[in-house]
Order: sequence, then structure tokens, then C-alpha cells
Amino acid sequence: MHTRLLYSCSSLGSEALTQSRGAWLLYFYAPPRSADLHRLLPLGLAGALISINGVIGALYNPIISYWSDRTRSRLGRRLPYIVLATPLWALFALLLFTPPRSGTAVTAAYLVAVLELGSVFSTLSGGPFQALLPEVARSSAERVSVVGMRTYFGAAGGGVGLVAGGLLVDHLGFRAMALVMAGFALGCRYIATAGVWRRADR
Repeated sequence: MHTRLLYSCSSLGSEALTQSRGAWLLYFYAPPRSADLHRLLPLGLAGALISINGVIGALYNPIISYWSDRTRSRLGRRLPYIVLATPLWALFALLLFTPPRSGTAVTAAYLVAVLELGSVFSTLSGGPFQALLPEVARSSAERVSVVGMRTYFGAAGGGVGLVAGGLLVDHLGFRAMALVMAGFALGCRYIATAGVWRRADR
């Protein structure tokens, strides 16, 4: 039970990061005129670039899954990806909110590049992590229990991302919010990984 609980807590950080980014990324790049903030990109362009990210991700997700399934190392199939990719996932989540102030074209290119790299490392960390489920929970009843715990942790994480994210933006700014949420997601993923380290198939 202890292992399954630790494994599930990763959803707390990942959902906090996902929801805070979803709530504030478009607003950060294309705030309304009434917000008295510098607009980095036209609203339509920023929305299109953010939307395209999910479509492109569908192309490399199967490739990363294929690599993870067939990797052989002394740490097993999944752990090398999680350990190495998780810090970069958090880093690119932070970099989304630190664009250059160099005009529309450069900012647009920066947004696309950082979004895609962030998605790649999110998949490199999250895909193998989720694939640990059969090794953490051996029976159907245990797997249902883990999925339930992950759902509760995810809902709590979503609340953290939306509520705490808004408070951080109001009091400390976008970069501070991104740093806190990225660090929180990184910590939760590593705590969860440490909790299942001995159970991962070698």
C-alpha cells in the first residue's frame, strides 16, 4: 500500500503543473488590453501555436513508447527515462514563461521550440512512469486502487495549480509561479519514483 500511495502522488505535481500552465500560458503571451501587460504575440497566433503542440505530440508519443518498451539497462526499461528526462521536463515548463523580448517572429519560434521540447521530455518522463503500473500493482484490484488514488491526487493537484498558481501570479509574477510549479512537479515525480524504485522490473 505504501508503494502504491507513493507512486500515485506523482499525479499531484504533474496536474498542478499542467493546470497552472493551461490557465496562464495564453494569458501570459497574449493578455487582454485591459490587463496592462505587454502583449508578446497576437492572440490568434499564440492560440494556434499552443494548439498545434498537441497535434505534433501525437507523432512522437508512439516512438517514445517503443523505445521504452525495448530498452535494456541495469536500471530496467523505465527508470533511465524517468530519472534523466524529469529535470528537463521541469526546466522547459519554466522556460515557457521566460521568453526573449525580441519581436513577434523570435517569440513565436521560441514558444514553439520550448513547447515541443517540453512535450518531448514530458512524454519521456511520464510515459515510462505510467508504464510502471503493472510492476507496482500486480493484480487487477491493486491496479484499480492505484488508478483511484492517482485520480484523487490529480484532482488535488489541479486545485493546487489553479488556486496556488493564481495567487503566485498575483503576488510574485509569472516566472515565480512557473518555477514553483515546475519544482513541485519535479519533486513529486522523484518522490514517486523513489517509492517504486525497488519494484521496477530490472
